[in-house]
Formats: sequence, C-alpha cells, structure tokens
Amino acid sequence: MKNFYWSLLLLSSLIVKGQDITNYTEEEGLISNSVNCLAIDNDDNVWFGTQQGLSYFELETETWTNYNTDSHPDLVQNTILALHATSDGNLWLGTDFGANFYDGENWITYTDENGLADNRVKFIAEGPDGKIWIANNDGLSIYDGSEWVSYVLADGIPFGGVNYVAFDSDGIAYLGTPLSGMLVFGGESFTVIDEELGMLNDKIRSIAIYNDEKWVGNSDGVSVFDADNNFVTNYEAFFELPPPDELNPVEDVAFDSAGNFWVGVYVDYLVTEGGLAYYDGTDWLNYDVSDGLAGPVVKRIALD
Repeated sequence: MKNFYWSLLLLSSLIVKGQDITNYTEEEGLISNSVNCLAIDNDDNVWFGTQQGLSYFELETETWTNYNTDSHPDLVQNTILALHATSDGNLWLGTDFGANFYDGENWITYTDENGLADNRVKFIAEGPDGKIWIANNDGLSIYDGSEWVSYVLADGIPFGGVNYVAFDSDGIAYLGTPLSGMLVFGGESFTVIDEELGMLNDKIRSIAIYNDEKWVGNSDGVSVFDADNNFVTNYEAFFELPPPDELNPVEDVAFDSAGNFWVGVYVDYLVTEGGLAYYDGTDWLNYDVSDGLAGPVVKRIALD
C-alpha cells in the first residue's frame, strides 16, 4: 500500500474513510508547522520545506534532522518554497532569493547572477533526461549540470512566469502559469491551452499527468485534457463546502500508482475550509480537519 505525504501531515494507507491519519508538528521534530512544500527521496525519506527552514524525516528510524541558515550558513534562505529530490539522490530547493543544490555534504547556491531567470523560485522538477527545470517569476530555467538555459517574456513566457512543471511520456513539458493557462513546450516553442480551449480558469496551480491525460488544478477546480491535448471535462464542486459556496480552488494534484486522483484544496476566503479530495474514477471522497487533518491548507501532495 502506498503512503501519501503532504504539507503538515502524513496519511498512511488511506483509501476509505475511517482509517488513521498521523500528524507531524514541531512537537514531533518538524522545524516549523508552516510547511510550503515537500519531496520524497529514493529511500522514502521525506524532506519538508517550511517558513523557518528544512526538515528531513528518516522513515526507518523515525528521526528528524533540521536545517536553517544558523546551522547551515550556505542555505540560501529559511523560507523554502520548492523542493525536489533527484533520481541520483541529491536535493534541490528553491526560495525567493535563489536555489540551492545539496548532495548531502555540500551546498551550492544558484541565483540570477549565475543562471536563473529570476531568484523567486516557485517549483522544481526533473526532466526525463535528468535536467533540472526551475519555474520562477520571470519564466523557466533549465540546468544540465554545467550550463543554464532560460526562457523569459521575450521567448514566449507570459507575464507572471511559470509556477509548475510536469512531463508526458514523450518528454513534452507542460507548464502551469499563474495568469495565462497551461503552456505546452517541446523544446522550441510554447503552445497555450487556456479558457478558450476549455480550461476552467487560467490561474494554474498544478498539473498531474496519467496515461498522458493532463489533469490541471486551477483556482476554480480541475480541468482534464486527453493525450492529444483536447478538452475532456471540468470538475468544479468535488470538495463539499458550506452552502452556498461551491468554488474549489486547487493547490496541488497527484495520481497514485493505481490511477486514483488526489487533490489538495484550500478556500482562502473562507479561511477554515479546505482539505484533501480523492477520486477513484467514479466517486469523490473528502477529508478535512474533522477526519483528522492537521489543518485545511493542503499545499503539496507527494507519494512514495
């Protein structure tokens, strides 16, 4: 059974209502309860990026190691907004002041002075070829291990930059933008999929790809496009809210290995409303603080 981790909490073996949720907070060893992002490495250990630094949870021993700029001065900044554990066992993290590479011993900092399009990092992904893709406020930066290539407004990136990256089975990149829909990028030019083509809302928060279908989380819900990027359907009110509210602002989306779809939802204008939605292809289930979640703000979802 897969385990699902997300900001502020860990949920073990959850498929139906009534199973246990385990929460981790500062009392258990987390460096800060304000978690922004997370990543799971090859050994199923979990990295948490928070407002006050980085926490590492070793699964086998259930021990915590914390990092901040006091204990590790080469950490670029304590407020960590993006994390990615690479296939070769290293870690990348992003902040508003640049990115760090960490190999377990050494920290390397990258900023707009040596490659990034912008220091305000929003998301980090690894391409099928091992290159690191860093989404930022001005666009997209790609690192091959020795050189950076960046794409900005003049190259076709819309105003506001990029905040999410996902890849299909052919290595085509799908980029979420905060204002202008989803960009399709094969390496030469950008094609836009937006509200005119069926997108529920052009404020894209996250993208999950399963069997080359794109499930796009946005500020109104989830939009689905097929393997040829044709519109399929929209899901708008799958997370139950107090009437008359139905808006489902999505924070993150993910598929598990069985093809079940998971959605993190937070309705900021209602403050206390949000949680986790689960779709098995037929029915939706919701999980919120009444089921044991640590809080309503589910920012990121990851699975081992």
